[in-house]
Amino acid sequence: MVYEPIGWKTGDIISAEKLNKMDNGWSVSSTQLFSETVTTADDGNGYSSVDLTYSQQITASTVIVTFDGTDYTCQAIYDGYVYWYGGVDDGPDFSEYPFALECGQSYVTLYTQVSGTHTVSAAIAAMEVSANFASAVSEVAQPLVATSASFPVVIGTTLFSEAFTALRNQGRLGYVVATTLYYDKPSSFEPILSITQSTLAIKTLGIINGELTIRTYTASSDSSPFVLNS
Repeated sequence: MVYEPIGWKTGDIISAEKLNKMDNGWSVSSTQLFSETVTTADDGNGYSSVDLTYSQQITASTVIVTFDGTDYTCQAIYDGYVYWYGGVDDGPDFSEYPFALECGQSYVTLYTQVSGTHTVSAAIAAMEVSANFASAVSEVAQPLVATSASFPVVIGTTLFSEAFTALRNQGRLGYVVATTLYYDKPSSFEPILSITQSTLAIKTLGIINGELTIRTYTASSDSSPFVLNS
């Protein structure tokens, strides 16, 4: 969403809501997706799991999961079929997180290492920016990234292996070009934030319709080009 400044006027009543809203062109908010108390049980596959009442697929690049009272900032891991949040390594993994969330087309499954009752909630953080703020970020980022030493990733053309070599092995900055989004209108300049070999994905920060937007592009194999995932 686009940030709308308050526009203070003489005589306006000062409220906690207005004081908590940054009036410098940006604001961060969060939207809770669900909050449930559930009991996981042995599912016969070496894990304990339970399907949540919430059944809409989550595809956000970052989700804040509160598990048994502790907040965890989880990056999305897309395996080509479903999105994972928390611990995953070819399936649920509990070496770093005490849980894993598997998000399919019409289900969300919670995995834990042992059976038990847990409280779990999830929220998505969103940044609202004004049109001027978005333009300023784009102007600053573009000359820093789009230099002769940087690496352009052309969606539908550049292979994952090419991008990984340039960005990870050679340490070059990267950005996405020649994408076609939203009724064949070119997207804005998108510097690459990260590249992950296990998921064959890159994440970018673009300014779409006045909003700072994190996008994910994936490839089906090392020798395949990137396509827009979300």
